[in-house]
Amino acid sequence: MKLSKIEVILLTISLFGTLIFFGYHTLTGSVYGGAASDNSYISFMMIVDIIPLFLFIKFLFSKGNKNNVAPIIIVLMILTAIYGIGVGVSDINFKSLLAFSTPAALIGILIVKSNRGWYFAKLLEPIMLFLTIVGIASMRYLLVVRNLQDMGEEGIGTSSLSYHCGFAFALNLYFLLFGNEMPERFKYAQTTLYKYLSILLLIVQFAVGLSSGGRGGFVLLLVSGVVMVFLRLAHRRGSSSRTVFTFFLLLMAGFVAVQFMPENIVGAMTTGSERTFSYISKGGGIDTSETSNRDVVYADCIKSIEDSPIIGHGILMRGTPFYGDRPHNIFFEVLLQGGILYLMLFLAFIFSLFNKTKRLVRQGHDLFIVPVALYPMVELMFSGSYIGTDLFWFVISYILCCEMPRQQRERTQILSGNSQPA
Repeated sequence: MKLSKIEVILLTISLFGTLIFFGYHTLTGSVYGGAASDNSYISFMMIVDIIPLFLFIKFLFSKGNKNNVAPIIIVLMILTAIYGIGVGVSDINFKSLLAFSTPAALIGILIVKSNRGWYFAKLLEPIMLFLTIVGIASMRYLLVVRNLQDMGEEGIGTSSLSYHCGFAFALNLYFLLFGNEMPERFKYAQTTLYKYLSILLLIVQFAVGLSSGGRGGFVLLLVSGVVMVFLRLAHRRGSSSRTVFTFFLLLMAGFVAVQFMPENIVGAMTTGSERTFSYISKGGGIDTSETSNRDVVYADCIKSIEDSPIIGHGILMRGTPFYGDRPHNIFFEVLLQGGILYLMLFLAFIFSLFNKTKRLVRQGHDLFIVPVALYPMVELMFSGSYIGTDLFWFVISYILCCEMPRQQRERTQILSGNSQPA
């Protein structure tokens, strides 16, 4: 089945529905009163979630479809059944599984099987620009709410802002370093003026991310910078020396730009950086009291893991302080759910995905999945649950369904009837 461009656009809107919804409220200054008093978010997500479900059903019953995606669907059905039976539909993780993870996994399957990966990558550029504009608009909150607590329900929270800026930074860096090798890109993105604007936006994305005071988002900024530059250096095309020079030129430009920024913006960046690095004590050690209570959370995790280290407490984590909650670290969550046995299987699975991604990247295919994958992987080290993280499941389904270039050529030859007998 071949998805139309409109259908790919709708799938992209569905995948980034949450970012779009709360970004809209930040840009307009409108107030979202929460699910208890405002059904707009739930209604919006229900509408966008129908899109991948409808297109996936269409895909399953399309003529000549012989693609086997049953393993992914079975895993999602098992998780859904366990949560539905174990905790009921009111559980937050169950809701997240239905509203975010399942549609995201279906979107990954559809993008790969319809061979629309590069068009999806093309659409990531407007997403990057949207997140950057939202970040700039959020500066008005940061300049007023100087203690950098939650900015209120009319905008996105401080932690989310830092991750969004980190994600935009990763995407922007990808387009700057690999944009010329993309088969599809918008015309405006191919101009010299836009390239210089993108370099300026890198500085803006870093500055807003630092000003937000989000620790995990700042890690994403650093990790994405290192990984994307390393990929450029390791890639067989392009000049390594030019990449290193460009990267350090950007760093220098950022430091120079700070000198010309208004005092209130520099003050916001200073306050944000103080919160970002507040866990580093003056003596050089780690002050766990400055980690947003993660010290207490992780201490409870370790104690619960010690109670059942081999097989864990089950996927619902019953009998632990995290039943109906989350430990805010993907490895702690896996250990709590299935102990060492589950952790070994999980690590083997992640390693196989990493190995396949490495082979794809080596051959210059699907490079855009790297900055997309960095966002959920870094975020899940510090917050959230992998059960309800949409981009985590999108990346998994995309890589699992993705074929190596040789496999793609063979399948194309078979479908076209041009394969030669042995």
